[in-house]
Amino acid sequence: MLPFADMSPTGEHEYFGDGMAEEIINALAQIKELHVVARTSAFAFKNKNRDVREIGKELGVDMVLEGSIRSAGSRLRVTVQLANVADGYHLWSERFDAELEDVFTVQDEISRSIVEKLPLELGEGDRTKLTKHSTQIVDAYTWYLKGRHQLNKRDHESLVNAITCFEAAIEKDAGYGPAYGGLADSHVLLGYYGALAPRAAFPRAKAAASRALELDPELSEAHTSLAFAAVLYDRDWVTAERGFNRALELNPGYATAHHWYSECLAFMGRFDEATLEADAALRLDPLSLIINTLAGWVLYYGGDYDGAIDKLHTTLQLDGGFRPAKLWLGLAYARQSRFDEAIAMLHDVVREMTLHPVHLAALGAVHAMAGHTESAMTIVDDLQQAAEASYVPSYQIAAVYAQLGEVDQVFTWLEKAVDERDIWLAFLEIDPFWESVRKDSRFAHFLERGGLRSDGDSS
Repeated sequence: MLPFADMSPTGEHEYFGDGMAEEIINALAQIKELHVVARTSAFAFKNKNRDVREIGKELGVDMVLEGSIRSAGSRLRVTVQLANVADGYHLWSERFDAELEDVFTVQDEISRSIVEKLPLELGEGDRTKLTKHSTQIVDAYTWYLKGRHQLNKRDHESLVNAITCFEAAIEKDAGYGPAYGGLADSHVLLGYYGALAPRAAFPRAKAAASRALELDPELSEAHTSLAFAAVLYDRDWVTAERGFNRALELNPGYATAHHWYSECLAFMGRFDEATLEADAALRLDPLSLIINTLAGWVLYYGGDYDGAIDKLHTTLQLDGGFRPAKLWLGLAYARQSRFDEAIAMLHDVVREMTLHPVHLAALGAVHAMAGHTESAMTIVDDLQQAAEASYVPSYQIAAVYAQLGEVDQVFTWLEKAVDERDIWLAFLEIDPFWESVRKDSRFAHFLERGGLRSDGDSS
C-alpha cells in the first residue's frame, strides 16, 4: 500500500493522501490472513518513480496498491489501482467521486474492494474491522490525519505540532479514541527522545492512552503506548508484558508493538525472545530505519558486538546518515576497542546535531574508555552546563563517570536519575557501561530502586 499522491490544484493535501493510505493499511493489517507492509516501508517509495515490480520485490509482497487523491472545494476524487508484482499488470482499478463528508464511505469501499480481489474468506469480525471508524466528524478526522502526518516525522518540533493537532481533533470530538492514542504516542516519543523530562512526558502519555482505552478497549496502538510507558517510566514488567500481548492479540500486524515489546524483553535480559520480536517487526516493516537499528541494538545489549556491527551496517546501507544506527555502531566499535572508528562515528553524530545529551555522553564515555580523560571531562562539564538550561538525563552523566572510574560520582548521578524517573534506568541491568561498578554493593541498591529487581513498583 503506497501513499496516495496529492493531485489537488494547490498541493496542500499531502497529509490527507498519506493519512488515508495509512488508515487503509491499519484496517487491512488487522486481518490475520493478510501480510500488509507497515507504513514506514511503504512510504519509503513516496515521490519515487519506481516500477511496481521492483517495489514489490523490495517489500516482499505479491501485490501493490497505489493511487491518488484530488480535492476541489468539498469534492473528493480518489483513484486506486491494485497491481500484480509478478508481471506489473493491474488486477483492479477504480475511481471514487464523493463529497468530503463521505470520506469514510470511500475508505470502506476501497478496503472492501481490495479484499474481494483476494482469495480470502472473512469472518464477521474481520468485516467489522475493515469498516470501523472512531469518529464520523470530518473536521476531527482531518485534524487527526494532520497529527499523524506530524507524528511520523519524529523530530521535536513535529511532535509538538502533532500534539496541537490531536488536541484540536479531540476538541471537535471528545469521544475520538485514536486521537487520544496519537496524543499518547506523541508524549511517549518526546519522553523517549529526551525532549521532555520523564515526569512531564509520561504521566500525560499514560493519561491519554488510558482515556483512549476507555473509549475503545480494542485500540492496539493505545495498549502499546501504555505498555511502553510502563516499561520506561514505571519499570512495571508485568503490566507492560500484559499490555504488549494484548496489543498484538488485537493487531498482530502492528510493527511498533513488536518493536517496543522487543525492547521490553531485552531490558529483562530475554534476548532470544527480543530477537524474535525484532524479526517480526522487520517482516512487517522491512525498510524501517529504526526497526533495522533495533535488530543491531538487541545484539549489542546481548553482548554480540560482531553481529550488532553487521546489522547496523545494513541499516546504514539504507541511509548512511541515520543517527541512531551510527550511535550504536560507534558504541559497538568501542566494545571491540576500535576507539578511533568509534570516536569518528560519534563525532559525526554529535556534529550533525544541536547539543543532544545522549549522543554527547556516548562520545564522552568512549573518550574515557580510550584513556582520553581530558576530552571526557570536557564533555561532562558541557552536559552539566546544559542541564542547567534544559533536561539532560542524569543516567548519561553517570555513564561517563563510570568509564572515568569516578565511582562516587557514578552513584551521585544515579541517585539523581532515580529521583527524576530517568527512562534510561531501564537499561541499567543490560548496559555494558556499568561493568566496572556492578560488584559495588551500591549498584544492587540502584537496580532495586530503579525497579529492575522488584515486583514492578518503582515509585
